[in-house]
Amino acid sequence: MHSIRFKIAVLLILGSFFCVAKNKDGKTLFNEKDKVSEQLNAKLSAKHGHFELNGGQYEENFRYRFSNHNATIDFYENKIVFGLRKVTRAFNPEKLDEPIQFDYIVWQIDLNASTPVLPTTDLEASNISYFAQNGKRVQRFQTEGVIYKDIYPNTDLVFYKNDEGALKYDFKLHPGAKLSNIQLTYHNVENLRIDEGENLVYSTKWGDISEDKPYSYWNSSEEEVGIDYKLKDSTLTFVAPFDEVEEELTLDPIYVDWSSYFYGLGTTTTGFGGGYTWVYDLDIDADDHVYVAGITSDRFPNLTNSFDTSTNGFYDAFVCKMAPAGDSIVWFSYLGGSQYEYCFSIAVNDDQEPVVSGFTWSVDFPITDGAFDTIPNIQNSGFSNYYAGYVTKFSENGDSLLFSTYLGGTSSDLIQSMVMDDNGYIFLTGQTKSTDFPVTAGAYQTTYGGSGGSSWWNGGDAFLVKMHPSGSSIEFGTYLGGAGDDVAYEVALGPFGDIFLVGKTSSTSFPITYGSSVFNSTVSGVSDGFITKFNATATTIDYSKLMGGSAEDWFEGVYVNERDEAYIAGITRSSNFHTTAKAYQKTFAGGADAVVVKLNDKGQYPFYSTFLGGSGDELYYSGFIYNSNVRIAANVREEPIICGITRSTDFPVTNDALDDTNPSSGTGSFWNTSATIAKLDNTGSKLLYGTYYGGSGYEVPGANKLKRISCYTNILYGGFTASSDYPTTPGVYKETKSTASTGFFWTGFISKFRDTLYTDEIDLSLEDTLIECDEVYEILNAKNVGADILWSNGSTRQYEILRDTGLVWVQATYGCDTVRDSIYFIREYSPTVPILPEDSTYCDAFPSITLDAQNDTIVASYLWDNGDTTQTIDINSPGEYSVSISTPNCGTKTDVVTYKLLRTPNPTFPRDSTFCDSTLIILDATTAIDNEEIYRWATGDSLATYTALDTGYYKVVSENYCGIDSAEFFAYQLATPELSLPIDSQFCDAIDLTLRYGKANNAENYSFKNLVTNNIIFVIPDTFRLTDVGRYEITSRNVCEEVKDTIELSLITSPVADLGADTVLCDDVNLTLEVGKQNNNEQYTWSEAETSNTYIATREGKYWVTLENKCAVSSDTILITKVISPEVNLPGDSIFCDNISIELVADNEEECDYAWSDGSSDSGLTVFSVGFYKVTVSNYCGAVSDSITIGMITSPEVDLGDDEIFCGGVMPITYDVGKEDNEETYLWSNGDASATSSLNKEGIHWVQISNKCNTSADTIEFIVSPNPVVSLGPDTTLCGDFSVTLDAGNAGMRYLWLPTGETTQTIEAKLQTIYTVTVYNENDCEGSDDFEIRPDCVSKSFIPNAFTPNGDGLNDVFKPTLINFEQYSLQIYNRWGERIFESSDVNVGWDGTYKGVQVPNGMYTYLMRYLTTENMQWQNVGGELNVVH
Repeated sequence: MHSIRFKIAVLLILGSFFCVAKNKDGKTLFNEKDKVSEQLNAKLSAKHGHFELNGGQYEENFRYRFSNHNATIDFYENKIVFGLRKVTRAFNPEKLDEPIQFDYIVWQIDLNASTPVLPTTDLEASNISYFAQNGKRVQRFQTEGVIYKDIYPNTDLVFYKNDEGALKYDFKLHPGAKLSNIQLTYHNVENLRIDEGENLVYSTKWGDISEDKPYSYWNSSEEEVGIDYKLKDSTLTFVAPFDEVEEELTLDPIYVDWSSYFYGLGTTTTGFGGGYTWVYDLDIDADDHVYVAGITSDRFPNLTNSFDTSTNGFYDAFVCKMAPAGDSIVWFSYLGGSQYEYCFSIAVNDDQEPVVSGFTWSVDFPITDGAFDTIPNIQNSGFSNYYAGYVTKFSENGDSLLFSTYLGGTSSDLIQSMVMDDNGYIFLTGQTKSTDFPVTAGAYQTTYGGSGGSSWWNGGDAFLVKMHPSGSSIEFGTYLGGAGDDVAYEVALGPFGDIFLVGKTSSTSFPITYGSSVFNSTVSGVSDGFITKFNATATTIDYSKLMGGSAEDWFEGVYVNERDEAYIAGITRSSNFHTTAKAYQKTFAGGADAVVVKLNDKGQYPFYSTFLGGSGDELYYSGFIYNSNVRIAANVREEPIICGITRSTDFPVTNDALDDTNPSSGTGSFWNTSATIAKLDNTGSKLLYGTYYGGSGYEVPGANKLKRISCYTNILYGGFTASSDYPTTPGVYKETKSTASTGFFWTGFISKFRDTLYTDEIDLSLEDTLIECDEVYEILNAKNVGADILWSNGSTRQYEILRDTGLVWVQATYGCDTVRDSIYFIREYSPTVPILPEDSTYCDAFPSITLDAQNDTIVASYLWDNGDTTQTIDINSPGEYSVSISTPNCGTKTDVVTYKLLRTPNPTFPRDSTFCDSTLIILDATTAIDNEEIYRWATGDSLATYTALDTGYYKVVSENYCGIDSAEFFAYQLATPELSLPIDSQFCDAIDLTLRYGKANNAENYSFKNLVTNNIIFVIPDTFRLTDVGRYEITSRNVCEEVKDTIELSLITSPVADLGADTVLCDDVNLTLEVGKQNNNEQYTWSEAETSNTYIATREGKYWVTLENKCAVSSDTILITKVISPEVNLPGDSIFCDNISIELVADNEEECDYAWSDGSSDSGLTVFSVGFYKVTVSNYCGAVSDSITIGMITSPEVDLGDDEIFCGGVMPITYDVGKEDNEETYLWSNGDASATSSLNKEGIHWVQISNKCNTSADTIEFIVSPNPVVSLGPDTTLCGDFSVTLDAGNAGMRYLWLPTGETTQTIEAKLQTIYTVTVYNENDCEGSDDFEIRPDCVSKSFIPNAFTPNGDGLNDVFKPTLINFEQYSLQIYNRWGERIFESSDVNVGWDGTYKGVQVPNGMYTYLMRYLTTENMQWQNVGGELNVVH
């Protein structure tokens, strides 16, 4: 489908966002003939309006209505009617009979065609009901817009509100539509005309309205299409070089100035990368020239007068100045030495002299005389791991270097970002691994704190340097970092000379300042983003903050506004990165999201923090040598503009996007990165604009820079692209991508966008004239944050405080347009406050009083609360009286007086009273209602009434304004007697009971009666003592009542338990135990569970019994012991071998006495010698005896001695064993049976000796030990410094080397001579060998220039061949300079893969280093290697 869209200014001006180049959205301008006409756009504002279906609630026959507080637009099938109103007479509370009056203007546009009006979205029902005159109830339905489908052939007309609340309408022309079909006829307007600017202008009674010339472009090429108004009488049409539409035309708020590929003429076959070009940074001067910096191996035109006209190494840095239209190169120069250069930053001063920075591997990088650092701190001259930073300043024409200097220490240094101040001083930041990086005395951090890791980049410490404009010195230099890895990605300057760095840190000791809890006190995940604000001399930090979640986070971009507030852009992989309450995107979308943060000027808290991204990654590669995934700036309206990249297909975009889908997403490649541009509002809560930009291949960013010139925010975007359809504009330097055979797969790209700032309408007040009372004080707002503002008093601030009368006007502009407003102030005076008498109180009678408002100094009106309008009134009753004095414009003042009438207090109580059991009487001291009395009771209470609940004296004093009086009352109270004796009781051993009864002070008397004897005793005391058994009655009485109670008493004795003394019985137990007494209510408990008073004991042990009644518990125990008669049984007579040791035991279970024949008395006896032994055992039950006789013989013994070792053969040996007269028998391993035997063979020999006591045996081994076998290997030839390890083998033996005298198994042979070694084993048997070293030394190497790792077994591995070398290393790099293989083992070669995946065919760079044998010198060999699969 093709369509064309026109945005007519009278509608488009209603929104607040029209930041568009070339007036694409248009803008309504009002002539200042009449003040009211300046406010037309505010009345037409769509921000608070809605589209509503006419379902019968309106009697007119239009189908839909758009309305707000001041305007209506009615949509008929063939016309559109506009209506505005304003208040001409406001509501006046003093003149209720005067209604509010309005003025109206109405005009109409006839469409000259007719079609149904339809909603653009589904209708949504509301809860509001309307009641028309016929009583019909109608529910309201709303939509987001309306559309006239095919109002003209193949042409639609759409009305809608955009995201900013602006009301817009578009004509959409489908294929075959004609512009000439569109005809709009205006009614009820005057002087309809087209002015010299080709804008449509017409007049109303409120002023002129102007509709800007429409803007459009073809959708496919984004080429602007010229469309003009044509007017005949009151009918408007549109004309263009064509009539019938063939392509879609559309409008865009972010305007593409120009877009171009960036590459040269291609390289020869010896070049690196086949024309590789990468744009890393861009800048723009005041004349709109664009400056480009990056790296390339390509050949570029316009080099005749350049400083350097050809490439120097693998790839060089470059600097280029392009024409403002992007259609040509003004000048181009290479910059570099014989190795590699990267150029990351460019900045242009007011003299159009560009300064670039980056890092180099070239020791012959061009350096100027007098530069700050002229020595390359680069390891050797090859492709080393140590690189140096550089800073170079070109002349205006690019034909010479104004200065060029290294910057760094003796390790790796990389400049990531650079910025210049107005005086030309250069501020640089990046990363360093040099412990001797140039820092200055007094700088914030003068010592290196970073890690010692081997990473080439993204490691070490960040740094900050301020360099003199001449490049001859630095003003200061400082590290920034902790013990981990710290990298600064961008530097920015604040308005007061302070310096801001942002980057990435993994250091838990990174320097921070404390503030809001949203900042981290240490790194919380893999890494955190940091922002650090230095003072102007870098001696202190004003603040330093970390932000991040539980994963990987870093900051890449920073911008600082005029209030020193920092805008930050970064990348996060953390789903819990902090976002603020009203953030645009509060939740993590997935992959790696961009984040946007704005901090206050002190860095204490974020104004806002939001995610920005889709479900994919918003980055190219987190570990690349230079990170430019996202950059940020803000226009003067405080709206941040964020440039980045995305792999997401759901990156947030707006309806007016340049491209609302990811053009690279269809490739399915990991590299499907598209450029993105987004703009948020100044609160970070709303997306104002979002778009993709790129081709179907992929784009990798290098440069994102935003710079304001006049009313435009220039957005420069660059990098490299693999897309053959990257969007370009006609006439630029490179519209298309070359397909030359030399290859342009990676080419640069540059796109220049423009964000135009238009002013918003200023609305100082809804009224032209304001009347201020007594004092003029108003705060007026010119809106338009950051615009050039001028007030009538000369002030240039946004807000102005008004304190004087007269005309005040203001105008504002961003440079593209100007808006104005004015207001007139008049001062009048407020009335004075009326003065009435002080409030008064009268007693018992009220007098007649005259009240006077006492105010006759101004013209005013009086109004009393009783309706009188005179200055005085007469009153004769108490009450509240008020009077108001009013002026026409300055309000009303009121005074009030209150009069009261009171009675003199006279409280009265009843006579004193007596109560039984309880007291309850309410005493009321009230004299009269509302008499303002104060009551003081003797109890401390202060109410008018008191409830007496107890006996006693009650008094109250009542007092008010009129007097004081008192009243008294006494309450008496007796209780009904109560009598509750104990229950009938049984006493133990004796009765002694004292009874207590009655209540004290209760006027009671008592009597006591023995119910057995019927004796009665009258008693006065309230206690009585009982000591005998019997039944008793007690009576208590007073004037209230008489009560009685009884009690009966009985007596028993305490039990006694006695089992007698403990006893002993022999061999058997049978004993009867008896306890207790009869008729004593006793219970028995035995240890054997018996419950009678007797028990028969039949076993030994302890018995107990418990006797219990209510009086007491008594227990006793008895121990019955059974003793067994003694026994003894010793072993029979015995004969022992070798020695005597026997334990004779006579022990019994019972305790006994023991008597042995040797006089001992223990239960056992240990015997060690022959003899006769007897024991006697006795106890309580008797005595017994027993005896034993003991003898002894010895066991045989034999010892043949240690094993015998022989070198070469066995010598015979005769052995003699055994004891005489020991009844022994003999058996040898050779069959001998005597005490002697001769042994003469190798092997194990044994002998066995036996008798009745034991058998003894021994063995001996005859061993023959062989001599050690030694072999040092064949002789060899070596020369120069060498060291050969000679190994005699035979581990664990002893060694002697000649001629060195060494005694180790191995030695290092370093001489050309004969070495001899003798080896001795553990048996001192020896063997020897010799080894000769002869001279002959030449080091040689061979390296192939291609290999075919295709798995066919031929030439599958790239591996150098070396002869006579000492040490060796091999490194291989791809065309990006990324190391893809490394080895220090000459036997390990490269198989053509990287991270397990085959690399593409092509050229790769290798670097081999080895140490020669003949002279111990390092050799560096580098070159290119062709990989062909």
